[in-house]
Amino acid sequence: MWANSYRGTSECILNSPESSVQQRLTFRDVQSPQEFRHGETAEVVCDVISSPVPVVVWYYQDKEITEEHHSRFQVLPNNNLQIHQVTKADEGVYRCEASVEARGEIDFVDIAMVVNVPPVLSVFQPAFNATADYQESVTFTCMTSGSPDPLVTWHSLSRYTDSVEGISSPLLTVSPPPVKHLVVFSFISQGQQLEPSEQYIIARLEGGRSMLTIRNIRQGDGGTYTCRATNKAGSQEREIFLKVFVQPHITQLKNVTAVEGSAAMISCGAEGEPLPDISWRRASDGKAFTDGDK
Repeated sequence: MWANSYRGTSECILNSPESSVQQRLTFRDVQSPQEFRHGETAEVVCDVISSPVPVVVWYYQDKEITEEHHSRFQVLPNNNLQIHQVTKADEGVYRCEASVEARGEIDFVDIAMVVNVPPVLSVFQPAFNATADYQESVTFTCMTSGSPDPLVTWHSLSRYTDSVEGISSPLLTVSPPPVKHLVVFSFISQGQQLEPSEQYIIARLEGGRSMLTIRNIRQGDGGTYTCRATNKAGSQEREIFLKVFVQPHITQLKNVTAVEGSAAMISCGAEGEPLPDISWRRASDGKAFTDGDK
C-alpha cells in the first residue's frame, strides 16, 4: 500500500491519426432572413465549422456563385458572401453549402436575403388655394414607393396667430390722421401628425397613393402640410402649402356724435386674408375721403 497520496493535473496527448477527434459540419446560428439596405455592401453570414476546415460554396437560383460571373460577389475568408452595392434584383434565397471531402460529408443551409429600399415620394400639386367659411374642401395627394411598403403619415405645422386689430382713423379735419398698422404674431411648432376625423379624411389606396382631404376649410387651416413616408430603410417627406383666403368683414364701426365745428374721429376695424384696404365714403352723397380731407 502506498502511504502517500498525489494530487495534481495530468494531460495525456495522443498524436496518432487514429486517435484524433474530428468535428462534424455544424452551422452555428445562421439567421434567415438577413436584411440589407439598397446600395450598401451586404455580407450574408454563414457561420459553419468542422474539423478539418470545410470547403464552402455559395449558390443562387441553383447556380454556383463565382467571381468570374458575378463581379459584385465575393466569398470572404470567413465563408460569408459579400455583395457590393446590393440591389432589389439581388433579393432571394441563397444556399451556403459546406463539405469535408476527406470523409464525404456535405451539408447546406438556405438563407433568404431581403433588400430594403428607402421610400421615394412625390406630390402632384405643391400648392393650393381655398376660401374660408364656404364649406370648401381640398384634397392633397402623394405617391410613394419603396420596400417594404412605406407607412404614410400626414402632418400639419400648427400655427398660433394673434393680432392687434387694424384701425384706420382719418379725422374729419385737415389734420393728418393717425394710422395704426396690423401686427401679426405667428408661432410655428413641430409638425403635428393628423388623425382621421370629421374634418380630416385620410385615404390609403393601392399603388402607393395616399390622400388627405380637409373639409369645411377655416382660416386656421392655412399653412404647410407634410406627407411623410417611412420604412425600415429610411424616410422622405414633401411639403404642400395651403393658402386660405378670408373675405373682408367689418369688426369695429360705431356711430359718433360731435359738436358742430369740433373734430370727430370715426374708427373702422376690418379683418380678412389678405388684409383688406379700408376706404371711406359718405353715405348721404357717396363722396369719397382720403387722407387730409376735411
